Amino acid sequence: MRKLVIATIVLLLSVVSVCLLMMKLHAQEPTSEVTWQQLESAQIQLGVRDKYGELDGYTADFVVIGPNKQKYHVYKKVEGDDFAVVYYPEDFQGSSQSGKYTWKCLVNGKPVIEGKFRFTNSGIEIGR
Repeated sequence: MRKLVIATIVLLLSVVSVCLLMMKLHAQEPTSEVTWQQLESAQIQLGVRDKYGELDGYTADFVVIGPNKQKYHVYKKVEGDDFAVVYYPEDFQGSSQSGKYTWKCLVNGKPVIEGKFRFTNSGIEIGR
């Protein structure tokens, strides 16, 4: 019995030692020594969802029309009631020149939702 107690204590001490060593190895450096980078992006997130999953999946055709009347398309395959989400201009390979933009989403060739936004020199306006 005594050997079992000693073996248990040795095992517990070994586990605690390993845990302390792992914590020391993975300890974070103070933030004053870390070099940080920053990322900002002016983009519009567009999304659509078949709320109750009635279609059991579909392909969403997002169309953005820029101030120069050029059309940009992105197709997104969607499962069940998941959101189809795209980002303008990133996913569309379009521009973010100043001006009014309109967008719509088509499913099976029919518009299901639409909206508008504007890029300005001072930022983005939605629904204007």
